[in-house]
Amino acid sequence: MIIITFPPEVQKVLLLDAYSRDLTTARRVVLFEILWHERYLKRDQLIVRVDGVLGRNAFGKSAVDDTFYRDIRAVKLAFLAAGYYLAYRRNKPHPGYHLVGEPIVSRLVTEELAGAAAELDLVQMNILKKMLPAQRASLGASISDAAREAVAYRIIQQNPGISSSEANRLALQRAYS
Repeated sequence: MIIITFPPEVQKVLLLDAYSRDLTTARRVVLFEILWHERYLKRDQLIVRVDGVLGRNAFGKSAVDDTFYRDIRAVKLAFLAAGYYLAYRRNKPHPGYHLVGEPIVSRLVTEELAGAAAELDLVQMNILKKMLPAQRASLGASISDAAREAVAYRIIQQNPGISSSEANRLALQRAYS
């Protein structure tokens, strides 16, 4: 085993370089980041999230399960090195990967949610309550689509030769990284 004695700043620079060059490192960093902030996510949910950040088929087109489980083993070791234990719970009410002894979401996510709740408009909430579930879902999807399209448009403006599908992929990547 190699013992790394570099200062943390050097380790971070090298990790970011590896992240930008190596898909395996990128997958593992994204998995760690997701699980650091959220708990009780299943394999399929994690794969979709990682694909959203890194692009489709980040785990490959074949042997996805093997690749995922190798990555999870590495992420478990990283958590263990930091003093956390990543486990998988099969039983209800919360099946999925979680950090033992940690809350369902990280303190950062809790603070972000509290900030968002403080900005709620009660009049608007009453209007939303009167809408059918399908109407609310459609409204939420259209807002997300509009935000993604705005980011994609800005990416195209900054990179004139880029295709709209690539700009949309980059917009999604920015939203989830």
